Amino acid sequence: MNVNIAIIAGNMVRDPDLKYVGDKQTALVLFTLAVNVTYKGKKTTSFIPCKAFGRCAEIVKERLSKGSTAYVKGRFQSESWEDKEGKKRHGVSVIVEDIQFGSVANGRSPTEPYSGADAPAYPDENIPY
Repeated sequence: MNVNIAIIAGNMVRDPDLKYVGDKQTALVLFTLAVNVTYKGKKTTSFIPCKAFGRCAEIVKERLSKGSTAYVKGRFQSESWEDKEGKKRHGVSVIVEDIQFGSVANGRSPTEPYSGADAPAYPDENIPY
């Protein structure tokens, strides 16, 4: 049996980056959550890259900004790409399936949680990761 579930809560590191990609011009928002963890009395911060698609992506862009708190449920996805120097790179991000908004920066007010199936099971192969 395989299980791929990510549940994280953290603060937006910067304003989300929205773009429209692929043949169908699908909305894609990229954002990073800073997640604090304490282990054996030592506090560390992990920076988790996240991606949301479709209407969920547009809502993230509308409602969240740097410093906002978000609660994300999704799945991990590994990726590989070549950087500007042609070097092969690898990484893991969370594909957002559900999101709830906590405290919101810059005077924006949180809304109802968003739960949508906009995250494609197999994203459009023409969407650059």
